[in-house]
Parts: sequence; structure tokens; C-alpha cells
Amino acid sequence: MNEQADHLPRVPTPRSDGSTKRAFRLACSVVPPLVLVSLLVGSGWFWILDLLISGYWLLWFVSVAVLLALCIPRRRLVPVLSLLVVIGCIWPTIASRSLWIPADIGAAGTGDVSVLVFNSDMGNKARGRVLPFVLDQHTDVAVILEPVWDFYASVTKFHEVDGLYPSWLERTTEQGNARILVLSRWPMTRFEEEPLANIDGLVCRVHRPAEAGGEFVVIATHPHSPRDPQRWAYGNESLRRIADRINQLVAEGYRVVLGADLNAPPGSIRDRILRRSAGAVRSKPLLGRWGTFPASWSVGRIAIDDLWCPPGTRVRSWRTVHGPGSDHRAVRAVISLTDTTIEPADR
Repeated sequence: MNEQADHLPRVPTPRSDGSTKRAFRLACSVVPPLVLVSLLVGSGWFWILDLLISGYWLLWFVSVAVLLALCIPRRRLVPVLSLLVVIGCIWPTIASRSLWIPADIGAAGTGDVSVLVFNSDMGNKARGRVLPFVLDQHTDVAVILEPVWDFYASVTKFHEVDGLYPSWLERTTEQGNARILVLSRWPMTRFEEEPLANIDGLVCRVHRPAEAGGEFVVIATHPHSPRDPQRWAYGNESLRRIADRINQLVAEGYRVVLGADLNAPPGSIRDRILRRSAGAVRSKPLLGRWGTFPASWSVGRIAIDDLWCPPGTRVRSWRTVHGPGSDHRAVRAVISLTDTTIEPADR
């Protein structure tokens, strides 16, 4: 019986031609780069694409992992080219940024300035704890966005911060923009005939003693959140005016730092406006820590609050701090701000 079976003609088993697998591999190789390019290029003219960049880091991670998996077994040309495209999309976001920065450093050297940037959230239910939190950070400068009323009154009416911050300046509300307070342990003044409008931001000239490193400028801003096309476009234009002002101040010999809640993550059009137009790079390192929003998330927080530093300013430490009641974490950083060759008397 078995011998007869051996002599029976064998019917070929249907075999797949591999077209389904090839199509799947091709889709995995081509679709991620197309999505990334559309986000990167389209975010400058379409607000929805700019909002989607908030999840950029996750898309990059998945895309790179998939493309590497397709490249390694066989040296396929399409996945390799696609991987290069993905790297090209990532580059504008990581350009000039530090790979890693210590969360804390020891005693600050000459020229070092510690800065706190905190969106305290106008709807903060723990508003009575904002003042102790800010004072506990013991920074040289504090940029407080959306200061809650209790904190605002403590600074402007009751002078409860004068022991640590004897000088403060305010951006008043205008056309839907919230207040901003900048506090400093050194005297601060506004520039006469300041070209940057109040609605765009607050420009503070900090009169730090020469032996401590000399004068510098703090700019604080909080452009509209991109909830609709009009708010998105208006915030972008405001950032362009701020970039122009940064360039002007740097040309005059000032060291400048920008403390802001851009309502936009790394890679967004607002982030790129500052980098391309003013060479201002965000302080947050690429590795080691998450961003500031939402504060309740232990991982995956988006870096929308930060310090942006033009060329010549070096970030020495960076970390986030969980502030009371706010949906934003605060940024606490130490930056190196040494004076320029232009003497204050010549300015």
C-alpha cells in the first residue's frame, strides 16, 4: 500500500508568490517617511499638522524601529533610503541641542544664572501654595506665566517676595493674553521705547553686577495656544517678532534668554521660528527627562515650557519640578551668561 502511494503523482502544493509580504514591507518602508515629511513640511502652513507634531517623538521611535528591522536582515534599498529620510526629518528638531545635561550642578560659577519658568495656571486650585513653591526654588530669576491671583497679589500688593526678589516687572493683560511676572534678585528695568509690544511679551533688562557676569536680558512670552487657525497664526507671528527682537539685542551686545510656554512642542513651527530666525535653541536635553505637560503624566510629557538660548549662552543644568496645582511642570535650569565686549556705558 505504501509502495503504491509512493508511485502516485504528487500534486504541487499552492505556494504564495510573496506579493502580500512585499506589499507589507513596502508600506512599512514608505508610509512612515511620507507621514513624517508631511508633518514637517505641512506644519508651517496647516495648523492641524502642527498640532500632530506633539506626538512626533513616538512616531519617530516607531518608524526608526520598523525601518531598522527591515534593513538588517537584507540590505534593502527602499528601507535604507526611508531610514535616511526619517533621520533627515528628525535632524531639524535636534540640531544644536544638547544630548544630555545634568539635572543639578554644584555651586554656580561666575556668569551662571539659575532660572525658573512656571505656568502656574489661572485655574490652579492650590493657588495658596504657589508662593512658597516659587520661593523654595531659590533661583536668581523666576518667569511666572499665568500668575494666580494670590501669588500676583503677594508680589505686587503685599511685597512678600521682596526678601528674595526685590525687583519685578509685569506684562499686563491685553487682548486675551494672560499676565506675566518676571522676578529677579538683581534690579531690572524696561528698555526705553521698547519695540516689542506688550501683547507679544515682556522684555526685562537685568542689571547684574559686573563681578557676577554683567547685564543680560530676559524675555518672557506666552503665545496663544493653537486651538484654531487664527490663534495658531497669531502666535506664530508673535514669535517672529520676538525672534527679530532677540537678533536686535544680540547685535547690541546683550546676552539673552527667552522663558516661555510656546504651547508647542519640539519640531513645531514655533520652535523652528526661534531656531531658524534667531538661532535660539531650547534648553531641554534630548535624553534623560520628559517635558512639562501634562504635569500628571510620569512619562511622555510634552516639552512646551522651556528656556530658549541664542548662540553664546550655554545651559549647564536642566530639570522639571512638579509645581502645586498646575497642569504644567516648572522648568529649573542653570545657564551660563557672561557679559559681552560691549560695556554697559556704551549701550
